Amino acid sequence: MKKSKHGDYQTIVRFPAFNGFKIFMIVTDCIVRSVIARYPESDPDRFSSCPALTIRAETNSTHMFFHMDTLFKPYELAGNLAHESWHAVRNMLKWAGVDDCPFDSEVVAYHLGFTVERATKFFQEVRNDHQRGTKHTTASA
Repeated sequence: MKKSKHGDYQTIVRFPAFNGFKIFMIVTDCIVRSVIARYPESDPDRFSSCPALTIRAETNSTHMFFHMDTLFKPYELAGNLAHESWHAVRNMLKWAGVDDCPFDSEVVAYHLGFTVERATKFFQEVRNDHQRGTKHTTASA
């Protein structure tokens, strides 16, 4: 699995029904480095201790950041994924001008489920790649 130009893992989830809105999902060893690479004006003190966070871009996208360690802590990951997925879907709806969408609507539930499903698949790929790299590094050391 290839890393991004910022040295982290990244995938993009697109939402054609919302004019191609994109959720960038990033897994990193250093959230500060990955956020600053994409949002240089950000204040690192705001998020330096976060295991995960979501930032809404001014364009038709949002970024979800997860620390690599979180991927190997299932209970922590579940909570962070649900939390950040909600922010990402809410950002998409706000960007699309759907501010009055009820929280219990099928639109919210569907897109939240879709986001979590895509993230879960991505996280498994990252875990597999990370574990292969760890075994390879350990074997050659």
